[in-house]
Amino acid sequence: MDPDADAKNWPEDIVPGPTKETDGEAKKFLEIFAAAVEVKDDLANIMENHAFWKAVRITKWVTRFIQNCRNKKSSRLTGPLSIIEIEKQIKW
Repeated sequence: MDPDADAKNWPEDIVPGPTKETDGEAKKFLEIFAAAVEVKDDLANIMENHAFWKAVRITKWVTRFIQNCRNKKSSRLTGPLSIIEIEKQIKW
């Protein structure tokens, strides 16, 4: 048996091209991964760019500002942050 004769009997490798069906599947595949893109919010940026304790103080000042905007002028918190406020922020 001649090995070259066997090689001549095999069909050539078929390389399929894209079709309408495969293009549609590829589009769905890309849309799924487009939805899975990680989005960083402002809190994540603060946590990455600052030390832990500084990030806690920043976020507590923001939280206090929002609470003071919602409260009446007479019940707003003023002065430095208290230990209780910082502990609550850490738990949050």
